[in-house]
Amino acid sequence: MRGNRRIDRRGSHARGPMLMNLEALETRTMLSVIPGVNPYRPTDLSIMATLPGTKGTPFNVANPNSPYYNNAGKYITGQDRAGNNWTIQVFGPGQVIVTDISPNDGVLDDNINTIQLVGTTSQTRVVGTVSQSIYTQDANSGTILFNQLTDNSPVGSIVLKGFTLQQTVTPPAGQLNNYSTYISLLGGVGLLELHNIEAPIDVATSDLPINITIGDPSAPIKQHPVIRIDSIYNTVINSSQTAIPSTPQVTPTVNLDINGVAQSISVGSIGQQAEPGAYQYLFPNAFTTGRTSIRANAINTLNVAGSATNVTAARESQPFKNGFSGLSSLRSAHFGGTADGVGIDVAGPIGTLRFDRGLGNPLGAPTTLASSGIPTNLYGFPAAGLQGGLVTANSIHRVVVGPANQILQTPINPNNYMLYSTRTPAYKARPGNALTNAAITSAASIDSVSITGQAVNSEVKSGFFYPSYAAGLHGTRAASHINYAQQGDLTGSVISATYRPYQHYYGTPHDIAGQGYIASVAHGSGYSTGKTTPLGNIGVGIYARKVGGPIKPRHK
Repeated sequence: MRGNRRIDRRGSHARGPMLMNLEALETRTMLSVIPGVNPYRPTDLSIMATLPGTKGTPFNVANPNSPYYNNAGKYITGQDRAGNNWTIQVFGPGQVIVTDISPNDGVLDDNINTIQLVGTTSQTRVVGTVSQSIYTQDANSGTILFNQLTDNSPVGSIVLKGFTLQQTVTPPAGQLNNYSTYISLLGGVGLLELHNIEAPIDVATSDLPINITIGDPSAPIKQHPVIRIDSIYNTVINSSQTAIPSTPQVTPTVNLDINGVAQSISVGSIGQQAEPGAYQYLFPNAFTTGRTSIRANAINTLNVAGSATNVTAARESQPFKNGFSGLSSLRSAHFGGTADGVGIDVAGPIGTLRFDRGLGNPLGAPTTLASSGIPTNLYGFPAAGLQGGLVTANSIHRVVVGPANQILQTPINPNNYMLYSTRTPAYKARPGNALTNAAITSAASIDSVSITGQAVNSEVKSGFFYPSYAAGLHGTRAASHINYAQQGDLTGSVISATYRPYQHYYGTPHDIAGQGYIASVAHGSGYSTGKTTPLGNIGVGIYARKVGGPIKPRHK
């Protein structure tokens, strides 16, 4: 089918000149701000939604350009710079107010500065969740950092899964107190659960400790809180010094203060932050691990699933000060990993004490075998001549201590050295140190003591009032007994019941044996090291007025 349009057959010279310049585009002035002219922007429209599976009132989903934008309500959501999304939801009375570390940009797109709960009651539940970013896989991927959590009213439970308490705001000079990192729940809480507490403390910049306060000191709480924390990382350095630290940290840098009775305190592990391998030698375990102080009137259950380093539990921030500094009671305490530099001060009774991996880290200790080849930064408190652990109480029902390490031993008989195959020694594993530079004392009796492994430069002593000893007086005062069982040796260690050594030397004719009794079932030997125990005594063996089946000292 032919068209009707005719073809122009004129020459190119008759068609006119070609365009040499491109046509300029028109200006888009409405995209810029002109004085006196206010272009239309859709800022008066809020973006609304409802919670999934609910029929509630729609809420604002944080449109930063909307005048309805608010960071307070029942349901708040945001995102940090790594792309991790978080939500905080309040069930029951009250609401939550959240600010991040960049509050002037009108959007919650950074680490959290403050989480404030208002109008809550004991029926309120607060739940925080984190959705991991798909773009990053760094150390903090899947976690949200926050600086402060406050509530002056009672609250039923606060569960912040994936939320880590850490300093997120760098305080200006002279304003440290205004930017400290803390959790303050003065009205009390039934359940507090969060991911981690990270406390990188620099002494040179006068960093403040991290404080978790539950209850008002002037009005002790009636709730018995349950506290669950995945891990507490407590590292103290001094960036103004170039020498490797060699002084233990005795001032608390993480404080967990409960103004009342704690129903349960559960922590995954307590120690210093892991450092890259090339820098580990700069962070000796015994000198850069900050002290974590747990303070309460009483604790029903204390559980640390992993290792615990430089931890104290008492009624006051300074334990073992006097007869009033200890907890009124401790029903049970369980340490799943090695407990090193742990102090438990109880003015009343202790139910059960379990140290699955020993009390006192034996790595690097002078009387410990198989420590060669281990980096010195991993050495424990006993290697530095410090106490591996100290427990004092009015009475103790049961103590169970397992070995912190194992010792591989070869047969003494040369014919059995390569028992299974040639060129392969026949190793036999046996328990290592259970107690290393540790002391467990009771003003009254200790009903049961079970130790698997050897006790090195340690004491288990009943009828001994530690506050009197700390005041420079004789601590042995009351009649007592111990039911004692051990599978291992006593190496410079003593088990005694109401027994006073003469001038701190056990086994002299001038010792004074009071009304004490020890029922002993022990398999091992005694070896004298000549070193003092944490109670300042020297000796080896079992001492009481009446002893059943003692381990006889054998000098080596």
